[in-house]
Amino acid sequence: MDIQTYISSGILESYVLGLTSLEENQEIEALADEHEIIRQEIASIRGALEAYASQFAQTPPPSLKDKVMNRLDFLEAEENDSKASLASPFLSIEKTQEEDKETFISEDVIAYAENIQKQNRFSYWAVAASILLGFSILGNIYLFSQWKQTETQLAQITNERTELALHNQELEQKMKPAMMTASVVSNPDYKVVNLQTTDPKMNAEVILYWHPEKGNLYIAANKLPPLPKGKKYQLWAIVGDKKLDAGMFAPTQEKGLFTMKSIPLQAQAFAITLEDEQGSPEPTTNPYVVGKV
Repeated sequence: MDIQTYISSGILESYVLGLTSLEENQEIEALADEHEIIRQEIASIRGALEAYASQFAQTPPPSLKDKVMNRLDFLEAEENDSKASLASPFLSIEKTQEEDKETFISEDVIAYAENIQKQNRFSYWAVAASILLGFSILGNIYLFSQWKQTETQLAQITNERTELALHNQELEQKMKPAMMTASVVSNPDYKVVNLQTTDPKMNAEVILYWHPEKGNLYIAANKLPPLPKGKKYQLWAIVGDKKLDAGMFAPTQEKGLFTMKSIPLQAQAFAITLEDEQGSPEPTTNPYVVGKV
């Protein structure tokens, strides 16, 4: 017999719970006497059940205790009646007049009585195992319900955290231009350059914020004529007799700053022209607005 396969079959768990037949009990007990590993496995299963019962023990109702004690008293009374009925026919047998009278019980009767005792012990185990199994089932139901409730709460919390993170990202994106504008406008290291229109009929308002040392350049261009199709505005930095490309932009209705190209050189003025949307290396039109530094 493959002992490991026998252990893995689950019969030892059924034995400890009192769910095996009398023949199976006899077989298991015989194998336990022969194999140490089976005795250890039975002890381990009993220990695990006792630990589980202790961990999830709940106070039973008072009526349950009375029912269990009454049942155990009934089984004990049955065992005593069985012993008395078995012992009475064989209490004593006279041998001969020369021999001393001697009371004995035959080996068959002793074996039969021991078998009855084993069955009664099995009944005690069955009652205890049934009670333990009942508590185990109730404990499992309670734990399952708690787990499902926790799982639902965890999913709800996860969804709320995800929604909050997305909301924070959206809020950060919305606030980023305003925060950048505030940090630039309030920084005294930035020079403020107001660009004035060259056409009195055109309503234009453009403000540059330029950091001469770092070269950082931002533009607020909320008031410029709408762009024709395929066109964009191009900013120029005038350094001596050179006009340096400072970047392309298309104004929108939203207030904020456009980040332009870095101009770390000392510029004397800035200008804006209307160019093709891909940009131009040199101005091709007259400037819309011009401002001296």
